[in-house]
Amino acid sequence: MSDDNGAASASSAGAVTLTADDGFISLADETAAAADDEVDAAPWMTEAQQILSLAGDEVNPLVALHNEILSFCDLVQPTEREVAQRCFQEGSAMHSRDQLEDAVRCYREAAKQDETRPEILYNLGNALQDLGRLDEAADTYTRVIRLQTDHHAAWYNLGYIMEETHQLEEAIKCFSEAARLAPNDQDALVNRGNCYMQIGDIENAIHSYEMVLQADESSVIAW
Repeated sequence: MSDDNGAASASSAGAVTLTADDGFISLADETAAAADDEVDAAPWMTEAQQILSLAGDEVNPLVALHNEILSFCDLVQPTEREVAQRCFQEGSAMHSRDQLEDAVRCYREAAKQDETRPEILYNLGNALQDLGRLDEAADTYTRVIRLQTDHHAAWYNLGYIMEETHQLEEAIKCFSEAARLAPNDQDALVNRGNCYMQIGDIENAIHSYEMVLQADESSVIAW
């Protein structure tokens, strides 16, 4: 049976004769009962080793070795998800050492390999936010929310960026959603109250602060 490169694999029935021609191996069926008797392949022998045993000096060993290495590489080649995980872990390590640009590069590569994991994008957003690249961070948190609509931390961080960039109506929406997803998140309620204060909506600001005090009367940030 031939593969896409024109190389052929040995059939289990009958002996084969191999010739090396411009780096490719061709196989021709031939009746060689004597050769079958001589070759008793042990279970651990690879297909390439069996081929070499059958072919003797008629095949260039380097050609067979080359093909065996290619087959092995196909078997051990990591999947995109595995590459993504390695890049994600490397990015996390860089992030923890404040090597933020390197972390961003790793997270981006991880997200490129696997676009289905919100935690990769969330960490990327955090690194971008730490670098002060708020527009990019906001876009990244939005991508997280598209993947996981109940991602509380992404909503909160997006709200923070909206507040920092004076997009107060959008910030209120984000903090409200964060508070809905995590009712005990006092920071989200207080920040929402602060945004209401900035747009002159005193009534809703007070309501947000009161919600914090109802949950924790000792809360200093609401007072």
